[in-house]
Amino acid sequence: MSQKIITNTARVAALIYFIVLISLAAWYFVLNTPNTTYSVNVITDSVNGRVTAITVCTRTAPLNCITTFSNEIFSGGYNKLVKLLNSLQPSDKIILKFKGEGGDSDAMFQLIRAIKTSHGDVTTSAVGYVYSAHAYLSVAGKHIILKPGYDMLFHRSQCGNHICAKTASENRFITTYLKRFLSSNELNRVLAGEDVIIKTQVVASRI
Repeated sequence: MSQKIITNTARVAALIYFIVLISLAAWYFVLNTPNTTYSVNVITDSVNGRVTAITVCTRTAPLNCITTFSNEIFSGGYNKLVKLLNSLQPSDKIILKFKGEGGDSDAMFQLIRAIKTSHGDVTTSAVGYVYSAHAYLSVAGKHIILKPGYDMLFHRSQCGNHICAKTASENRFITTYLKRFLSSNELNRVLAGEDVIIKTQVVASRI
């Protein structure tokens, strides 16, 4: 019974958190987007009843959007966001905000591809601690903002409670993707299967 109460409390807290984020994002556009009717679109991604990401965009071009992610990256949970990223024009801007503990690696790769290939002006931002998939995603954008004072955890893909079998393709991805952000020693530790934790301000100083 106590476990059920804790679970329900966590779900209510998460719902309140997202409602507050939507309100703040909407007010951001009201205060910072001139010469519009202050009308916004709210795009909600979800899977199996779980909200995975909420995007708030101005209705008029060029678009200004903010996306906030849940604290877990879910498989199959970002079709609307990926479609939006694929449709953005060079004058459109989007900020993707991350805070969380990671999640599905296939979903992470899907989002990284969409971010990297988008024609829009994409900023990724760590607004709190970012572990695993959240850490990789927070440094995927054309522009990167890392709020100081938080931990970033980088490691190889996890298969349950174990490190997945090492593959040449994953080694290439990790080496190419992280060499800008990690020292040689840190990168080798990730490749060896270690969890490497670095402060956001340290990574930001290397960008």
